Amino acid sequence: MRLNNTTPSYAATISDFVLDDYEVTVARFRKFVAAYNAAGKKPPNAGAGKNPNNPSDAGWLASYDASLVSDLAAQVSCGLPYQTWTDNPAANENRPINCLSWFTAEAFCIWDGGRLPTFAEWSYAAVGGAQQRYYPWSSPPNDMNISASNASYDCLGDTLTGCALTDILRVGSKNDGRGRWLQADLSGNVSEWVQDWYSDTPPSPCKGCANLDPGTAVGKFRHFMGGSFESNAFNQKNGGTASTQPSSTMYTVGARCARN
Repeated sequence: MRLNNTTPSYAATISDFVLDDYEVTVARFRKFVAAYNAAGKKPPNAGAGKNPNNPSDAGWLASYDASLVSDLAAQVSCGLPYQTWTDNPAANENRPINCLSWFTAEAFCIWDGGRLPTFAEWSYAAVGGAQQRYYPWSSPPNDMNISASNASYDCLGDTLTGCALTDILRVGSKNDGRGRWLQADLSGNVSEWVQDWYSDTPPSPCKGCANLDPGTAVGKFRHFMGGSFESNAFNQKNGGTASTQPSSTMYTVGARCARN
């Protein structure tokens, strides 16, 4: 496969994996918060979440512990109007959780029996493997058509004028936007953290790889993938990526887990 459908030289081979159909919801995250608090706010064990297909993946590092905040609910309480978290179950339970750091996203996925996907794994699902789709739903693969039936983008999710919390939709709302293997919301709704550090030159060719060496990271940033509810149509296409510091929290960024 190609890591980026606009850059044929970035080639990667990946081993079998499973990618969740849906973005992590508020309801799923609420269960994690309860379990984390009940366990004394203990971070994952060192080595947890290791990808057995990648010898260079050490899993959760003890050095991450200090970056996992003790009050997870406070972290995802990033403020109105776009915060999806509520202190008590309410109308947002099936919306994606947002405002979580990379460390919190990885800890959630480990608790849930998985890990964050690699850049290559996430991209593989989004482009439909060898099909190299322009959008996750593109059929034929070079079809550049996008509409509000495919994704929540450009603040059009609720069909009203302007951006609002209601543009962050219940996960799986856009059935016409599912990818080749039926993952929902690979474009739109919220962007999603992946494992890799940001680099101008992804490793190529590689097998089962991820850029896990912070010494190669540009700006010490981690990647997040897929356009958000705010992004325009161009930024929903496959091959696009963005990055920020792993401790950052953004109302446009959530997570999706991978499993071995």
